[in-house]
Amino acid sequence: MEDPVFWEGSQYLLETEVDPTSDPDQSVYRYTEAALKAQDAKWQRLMDNRKPRKNIPSRLLASSGNSVPYLLYGWPFNQDDMIQYAKRHSLVYQTTENNRAKFRGVDEFNFNQITDDHLKNHTRMRSYGRIATRLVLRKLIKATGLHVELGRPFTFEYDNMLVLWSNRSIEQYSADPMMLGTFERGKTIIEAAVREINSGKKVELCWCWSWNGNDVGVFESLE
Repeated sequence: MEDPVFWEGSQYLLETEVDPTSDPDQSVYRYTEAALKAQDAKWQRLMDNRKPRKNIPSRLLASSGNSVPYLLYGWPFNQDDMIQYAKRHSLVYQTTENNRAKFRGVDEFNFNQITDDHLKNHTRMRSYGRIATRLVLRKLIKATGLHVELGRPFTFEYDNMLVLWSNRSIEQYSADPMMLGTFERGKTIIEAAVREINSGKKVELCWCWSWNGNDVGVFESLE
C-alpha cells in the first residue's frame, strides 16, 4: 500500500525527472514541477492547520497529561529586520579572536557602521542577522528582567521568535511571584521594540507551533 504521507491529492510528492542541464553520462535528478507545486501546497496546508493563536485550551498544556505539540508563546519576527534595529540603536558587538579578522581587526563592531553594500552580501547578512538578534535579545532581557529566548515558529512569514515561555513551562513562570508586575511592564517594552523591528507593524503576542520542536513536515505529516 502506498504511504499517504507522500501524496498531496493525486500528486506523488517524490516524483522526479532527469535534469536536462546535467551531464548525459552522469544524470542528475530533480523534483518535477508538479511535485514541487504539490510540496508547496502541502506545506501551506500544514501551516494553515497550525496557525498562531492568541490563547490555547488547558488540554494543550504539558501538565494536562495529554500528548501535546510543542508550542511557543511570544512575538515572531524576521532575523534580517534585526539588523536595521541594531543599526538605529548603535548596538555594539564584541568580536572574538576567531572572527576578529572578518571585522577588519576591530575589537568592537558598531552596527551603525553597516552600509547598503554590506547588506548586498547574503552571507554577511545571515551573519549580521544572527549577531544583531543576540544583541537585541540581550538588550531586552536587561531592560525587562524577563526570561526571553529564541525560537522558530512554524510559518514561512517569520523565521524567528522572541519566546517568553512554552506550553511546557508556562505554569512554572506564571506561579513565580517575581512575575507579578514585571510581566506587564516587560511586555510593553518588548512590544514597542518588536513594532519597531517590524517597521511599525504591530505583531501580537501569540502561541505558535515550534518548527524545531515538533515532528511535522511535508514528508512526515498528513494533517
